[in-house]
Amino acid sequence: MTGDLLGRGAANRPGSNELEQAFRTFMARAAQLEASHVALQTKVHELTDELAVKVREVGELRDHLAHVLESVADAVIAVDVEGKVTSFNRAAEELLGRPEERCRGARIEDAGELAAPLAEMVRSLLAGGERRRSEERRVRTDGGQEAVLLLSVAPLRDVSGRLAGAVATAQDVTQLRELERALARKERLAALGEMAAVLAHEIRNPLGGIQLYAGVLARCGGLGADERAVVDKLIRGVSGLNKLVEDMLAFAREIVAHRTRQDVRLPVEGALDQAAAELDAKGVVVERRNWERPLEAAVDGDLIRRAVLNLLLNAADAVERGGHVEVAGRFESGTGGRQLVLQVSDDGAGIPPEEMQLIFNPFHTTKAKGTGLGLAVVSRIVAAHGGEARAESRSGGGTSVTLRLPAGE
Repeated sequence: MTGDLLGRGAANRPGSNELEQAFRTFMARAAQLEASHVALQTKVHELTDELAVKVREVGELRDHLAHVLESVADAVIAVDVEGKVTSFNRAAEELLGRPEERCRGARIEDAGELAAPLAEMVRSLLAGGERRRSEERRVRTDGGQEAVLLLSVAPLRDVSGRLAGAVATAQDVTQLRELERALARKERLAALGEMAAVLAHEIRNPLGGIQLYAGVLARCGGLGADERAVVDKLIRGVSGLNKLVEDMLAFAREIVAHRTRQDVRLPVEGALDQAAAELDAKGVVVERRNWERPLEAAVDGDLIRRAVLNLLLNAADAVERGGHVEVAGRFESGTGGRQLVLQVSDDGAGIPPEEMQLIFNPFHTTKAKGTGLGLAVVSRIVAAHGGEARAESRSGGGTSVTLRLPAGE
């Protein structure tokens, strides 16, 4: 009854239909708003979940890129537009000898002495906005060794294409360049070997006739003292030429190592016996180091004896009267497996630095008399074993030649 009265009262008031209609419209819009709010909340939850997935994916991608960067063998350094380091991978730490936390935020010039050439290239790029640039530089490492680095810089841009910094990389190509030089040297040696073989055969035939006639003259009676001296000089000269021809043939001949397992001290002792006359003539004192135990390795004994004999004869020629020569042997473990290391050292005057890179080249010699083939043959013998020969001179005088040979079968 009260409702009827209110209804009749509301109906009797002016504009009641408009209010009722407005109220209904308001409630409908409120319901729509509430539905939109619910839908919006649902959408926000969906977007939040999608955003979380994207953030996780970005994080995983960032971690993946970080792992890739850390696994790269080349040193990678990123800098901002001011040349300050923003990223520094593990290879850069190893190459430059600086930890990342020490370099991050610092200028690239402060990343160590080896970073100087990279810093120069980065400054040039940031100043002029030039494109990618690469070049090789020879540098000196902290250990005093010379290294060849392939350096590259490239601009780093943001999403709008503006310059945001630079990325610098450094690759150590020292070993690659050494292999390239070794290959070029082998090719030159092969060509020289062919030429030496041809020359040796062309010289040998007439030389044999000269040697024969010189012997006939030496056996003739009635030669005076002066004539005898001339014949003796002729014979010595022919013998020297014959030795040169033999060395040329030995160099030109293909060297094949027939390796058998043996105590390498035995062929080395054989070389010492053969060189005894030259060593004793100058009163050279020979010392053996690490010679108490057998040096078991798979080598060609005859070739090793020839190689060590050449080294001993060179050492005997290099030292003063009463000088010292040391023969040493040991085993070392390297990336290529176990290696036998034989070393012949002397206390002579040494070899000038400018000559050191040439001593294994054929026909190169610093002696007044010599063919320049002794060390070239040594190098070929070692190469036939799959090893390498190196020489070094100490600042105070003296030379060491080291033969590294694979010790396995």
